[in-house]
Amino acid sequence: MNFDKLIAEGKEKLKNKNVSLILLGASGSGKSRACGTFGVKTLYLHTSGESHGPASASVGGADVLPICLDRDGDTVLTADETYARLLEILNATASLKKLGIGAIAIDGASELETIITNTTAWKTKLTVEYKGVKSYAGELTLSMFRPILVALQKLQQELNVHTVITCILHVKELGENGEILEASPSLYGYGVATGLIQQFADILIIGQLSDGEKTRPGIQLGSHVSKVTKDQVTKEVRKLANFHNRITGADLSNAPAIIKPSLKLIAEIKKLGHYPEV
Repeated sequence: MNFDKLIAEGKEKLKNKNVSLILLGASGSGKSRACGTFGVKTLYLHTSGESHGPASASVGGADVLPICLDRDGDTVLTADETYARLLEILNATASLKKLGIGAIAIDGASELETIITNTTAWKTKLTVEYKGVKSYAGELTLSMFRPILVALQKLQQELNVHTVITCILHVKELGENGEILEASPSLYGYGVATGLIQQFADILIIGQLSDGEKTRPGIQLGSHVSKVTKDQVTKEVRKLANFHNRITGADLSNAPAIIKPSLKLIAEIKKLGHYPEV
């Protein structure tokens, strides 16, 4: 066993300070627009269910290159075709390098979950391995998310790019200025939400905030997201997972509770290891 080689490879990976983010927010919170704020050429992958996304992302200031995953011209693609198309795009390393991509955004996780659960592979395994019971199939869904996440990680290492996937939040409680006090990710089943979100180095929550005169999106470092399962009869909580904002490798102790929804700023924080001093 060549430990020196393995340790050297591990240390090399630690040098990667690119953003690997899941961005959580309610519908209309500014997630799509934030995807275009890296300040670099951004490949923006979306479904027809997020048709507003490219226009919103392009307002963010970056050069946004949109691709609709589930349509080919006027033809609506099947879930199998859409899933295969996404993996083909993410594994086209040479082509993406030639395009000069600096960031990849996928909008978003809830849409990907719908695609996955409508594929022939998922439905077949559900019947054979889970007796058709969807509530037990979280690991199956995650197993089909993994090739997507692995491809993104590979691109990050080989092309030095930032990556972000958005995820819709079901907001349960808001503060007096619109800040999110409690919310849960809109992903089916406890296992999918916990298993997917934990795969990301960086987790952030975005929402619309009001100062009494104007409403603007902001990244809310103090917000709380959880996923709960309850007994169907007694309603007693059986499982609880909490997700906290984090930018891996960065000390956020001096950061304000609300920061502007700029992923370029998030990239700077990650590179510095702390919130930039004013």
